[in-house]
Amino acid sequence: MNTSERAGRIATLRFVADLCERVPELPVPHPGSGVVSARTDAEGRAEIERLANALRSLGVPAVVYEDSNHGIKVVFGDYYALYIFREAMAKHYALSSYSDAVKPDLEDVA
Repeated sequence: MNTSERAGRIATLRFVADLCERVPELPVPHPGSGVVSARTDAEGRAEIERLANALRSLGVPAVVYEDSNHGIKVVFGDYYALYIFREAMAKHYALSSYSDAVKPDLEDVA
């Protein structure tokens, strides 16, 4: 990472930190995380929309993207908050449950 990229990332972190102080509705992210938790897809969708509206009320451009197969997210600058639909997570967990079931025979690999 060069000096300019580093300065840009730090500026974004400061921007997000300032927003989190000014807007209590924003989740305070864990490092590398912007995931919103909710009990239902309707609640998750509503939370993302609420966050987008809170940002817009401060004049922050916020765009909501929805992928009907995976989830919905609000993007502002380099930051985003994401809600993953329950069915998509269930499919992911089901697929992941097989991760240790097949062991490749590495001796046959040339």
